[in-house]
Amino acid sequence: MNDAGGGHGALPDLSHLHILLADDNATNQLVAAQMLEMMGGTVAVASDGAETLQRFSEERFDVLLLDIEMPKMSGLDVLRQIRGMEDGRADVPVIALTAYVMDEHRRRFLELGASGIIAKPLTRWAVGRVLKDREHLPPELLHR
Repeated sequence: MNDAGGGHGALPDLSHLHILLADDNATNQLVAAQMLEMMGGTVAVASDGAETLQRFSEERFDVLLLDIEMPKMSGLDVLRQIRGMEDGRADVPVIALTAYVMDEHRRRFLELGASGIIAKPLTRWAVGRVLKDREHLPPELLHR
C-alpha cells in the first residue's frame, strides 16, 4: 500500500463509519487502518475469511473492506455468504480489495455483490474516493 497516485481532492470525513477491514497481510492491515483512522473512521480488523464472517455477524459495521485473496475462506466466499444473509447485514456495502483489476475480474466481483473495487496497492486517495462516492447513498443501492 502506498500514498502515491492521482485523484487528489478532499478526503472524506469517515467519522460516522464503523469499518471492518479484512486482509491477511499484517502490513496491509496496519497501513489501511491508519489511512482510515486518519479520515476519522473507526476500524476493526479481521485476518482471514472465517474471522471476517464471525466479526461481521457479531458487530454492526457500516462498510466492509474485503481482501479477495485470504486464507480459510476466500473473500469471494465471504461476499457470497454476506449477500445471502436474510437480515439488514446483506445490504452493508462491501468494497473488494484486490490486485485483480482486469475487466472480467471486476465484472465478477460486482456480479457477486461487491459495492465497489479498490485496486492494490491501496492509496489513501483511492480509498477516500471510493468511500466518499458512497458515503451518502443508501446501502441497499450499493450492492446492485
